[in-house]
Amino acid sequence: MLDDYGCEVSCVSKCFEGIAFATVKGHIYIWDQYLLKCTKQIDINQMPFKILSTYIVSMDYNQRRLLVTTINGDAIEVILTEAGSTKTVKA
Repeated sequence: MLDDYGCEVSCVSKCFEGIAFATVKGHIYIWDQYLLKCTKQIDINQMPFKILSTYIVSMDYNQRRLLVTTINGDAIEVILTEAGSTKTVKA
């Protein structure tokens, strides 16, 4: 499972969809609660705004929002919807 990421997992957070894993290259993988299937992939490199770093150092989940911070101080809010899509906002 985690061997396929090709880089280090930098943090983990529980969320309503299951468990979110973040990598040092700016990828977030959301797995179901049993770690059987990756249900969503988010790449902060593809955000519509400039970020200083893709190295994710922390994530926190609160009310369908995944709050992500990077090593250089970026704060990104990823809104997880029931329909499976995401919306991102730079805080």
